[in-house]
Amino acid sequence: MRSRIPGTTAPADQREILLSYARANGRPVNDLLVVMSWPDKEALTILRNRSAFINLTLEDVRTLTDRWKVVHSYDGT
Repeated sequence: MRSRIPGTTAPADQREILLSYARANGRPVNDLLVVMSWPDKEALTILRNRSAFINLTLEDVRTLTDRWKVVHSYDGT
């Protein structure tokens, strides 16, 4: 995953964009850390389609187990 906000955007402007997005979607904005991490959590929730059987992680699972396989990968193009 990657942000749709250009990397050249100033940090203060990035925060304001995320806060505006959170407000527009009815998210509480009383905790800035939660608001800043919300887009990633939202994307993972959408990808999982709220299924308890699908586990998506951003960690390198090879450090946790030797039983894993890649079902789908995306190179960004």
